[in-house]
Amino acid sequence: MSLDVVICTYNRPQKVVELITQLQDCIIAPSQIIVVDSSDKTNTDLRNKSGIKYVQSNHKNQPYQRFLGYLVARGTHLLFLDDDMELIETDFVVKLLSLIESEHAIGLALNFKDKHHDTTLSAVPKSSLFKSPSG
Repeated sequence: MSLDVVICTYNRPQKVVELITQLQDCIIAPSQIIVVDSSDKTNTDLRNKSGIKYVQSNHKNQPYQRFLGYLVARGTHLLFLDDDMELIETDFVVKLLSLIESEHAIGLALNFKDKHHDTTLSAVPKSSLFKSPSG
């Protein structure tokens, strides 16, 4: 069983490097780390970095970036991460693969905590559309 990780990025070179470093420092690293970069400028450091499959794309939408990552992937399992995510534990890959194997899962959704309260989404007001009707 092998896990490939696809990281989509757009104009955040430092964030993607931090996430790659965290993934490579895991007890068991992913089989392959694929970075799909739609940034305005090619990240030559990542393009030349050993152990990284770097894909430059001029399409700026994330679903297409993920599709490109899927086309490059070789692993039996695939995990999509955003460039601003952070790993909390160094045994993340071990736990993920164990969960996939024990549950015979074909898909998982990760629950993560938003540590970056200064992001654009944090400025969006909470919707009242889904509140329970009163009375």
